[in-house]
Amino acid sequence: MALLGTEVLLVTGVASNSQLSGVSEQTTTGAIAALAGSSALSPTFNNLAITGLFTESASGPLTATGSSQSTALLLAAEINYLTTVAANTGVQLPPAAAGLTLVLVNQGANPLQVYGNVTSGDLIDGNATATGVTQMQGSTTLYICDVSGPAGKWTSNGIGEGYSGSLITTNYQTGISAAGTSQATATQLTNQVALVSTVASGTGVNLPSVVVSNTSQSAGIQATVINNGANSLLVYPPQGATNDTINGQGSTAGVAIFPGTVANFSSASNGVWFVESATTKSAISNTVASAATLVLTAAQLTGGTADVALTITGSTAVTSLTTDTATNILKVLHSPVVGTSYKLRLINVYTTATSSLLGGTGVTISSAGSGVVTIPASGWRDFVVTVTAVSTPAVTMVSTSTGTWS
Repeated sequence: MALLGTEVLLVTGVASNSQLSGVSEQTTTGAIAALAGSSALSPTFNNLAITGLFTESASGPLTATGSSQSTALLLAAEINYLTTVAANTGVQLPPAAAGLTLVLVNQGANPLQVYGNVTSGDLIDGNATATGVTQMQGSTTLYICDVSGPAGKWTSNGIGEGYSGSLITTNYQTGISAAGTSQATATQLTNQVALVSTVASGTGVNLPSVVVSNTSQSAGIQATVINNGANSLLVYPPQGATNDTINGQGSTAGVAIFPGTVANFSSASNGVWFVESATTKSAISNTVASAATLVLTAAQLTGGTADVALTITGSTAVTSLTTDTATNILKVLHSPVVGTSYKLRLINVYTTATSSLLGGTGVTISSAGSGVVTIPASGWRDFVVTVTAVSTPAVTMVSTSTGTWS
């Protein structure tokens, strides 16, 4: 614990030498007081025995300030109790000193930004001094310094968890709006539980993680993403990560989760994520108007995790009928992995016969009965659609049965 300038000790077993060194198994009772300002003393204590309570310096209630490292409140006590924390405000740790510890209690209404000291360029958990870390509301965190400045290093204990009564909580965000159309432009999440409430078509978010040398330090992280928006939400690896994957897809590929879905992302190795997601949207019915050249889009071919019906309406003769690409199909499937499958029924409600169904790039169409697969006039054909590869997307559509529509 820090001594100089912060504490008064009442101890038993004070050694008699002038440097107060080597205290052990002594019976003399003494007091060490007002060590601050005494440049002659550099005390060392071994096997120190304290009777009664050990009181450390404490400060509070405190108010977080500023919106950057230089304007954040500078802490000066061992124990710091904050009760007023406006959005984006913060505190600044004192200059790093090897062996120094500091307790920070956030009882404010918002997460607290904690910075390293502005004069010594200290790091917290490896984060740059001007970035720092975010300590959630309703939490108590211990900061431990193991290397002195310049560029001293602080390590936090309990930075990602808090309390609500006797229950453990984890850091969270609410009211998030998805953004962008790619990993680089999506909204970057910073907490492990995220409620996304605004989701325009094609927008997304990035998973939370610290990124070092273009790889997220994700091993051991679990993140929950809740899609409470009106459209499917794309979830990408963290921004700045160039080799991270979700379910084995490409490093910049997003995984779609349906509206009203809670998805849990887990990583047991840096940069490698897997997702477990649940949805109540097991079946859907889509339609498409007939045309001479008709491409069945990924959105039309998907939408239900177990069963999709696509009805071709209109009387125009279809002379060219193909599916979308496997890449596009994977983009809109609900958190796909190798083996993801569902039943697809293609229905032709008019008597005009369609041409043979062809697969787009990466899509293989086959039938147990013949090599030619057509959608019969005034009829339907069932397929089992299966994802066979995700890194280089591939999908198979195997015809299982056909019949007459009525």
